[in-house]
Amino acid sequence: MAVISALEDKPPEDRKVQQIFHAIKEAVELEEGDSLDVEGKGKRSKKTSLKELFSSGRSQNFRRVALGVVIQCFQQVGPWLACQDLML
Repeated sequence: MAVISALEDKPPEDRKVQQIFHAIKEAVELEEGDSLDVEGKGKRSKKTSLKELFSSGRSQNFRRVALGVVIQCFQQVGPWLACQDLML
């Protein structure tokens, strides 16, 4: 909350700071698969499997994995291509 408050240049009690904090907290809980039961106790859902990484679902895991692989390839191949241009 202190970081959001400093970034927004507002006190921690400000309504906008509170909204941002709760939105971030909710997004993290959703991403982790946390949910609250009727009594307000948290229960954790199952872990992500390797199969889910290569399937397109609600969280678009395949898209994320493919993007990471392509970026890594460009980082590995980019310097090699630059050296080839200099040799020509």
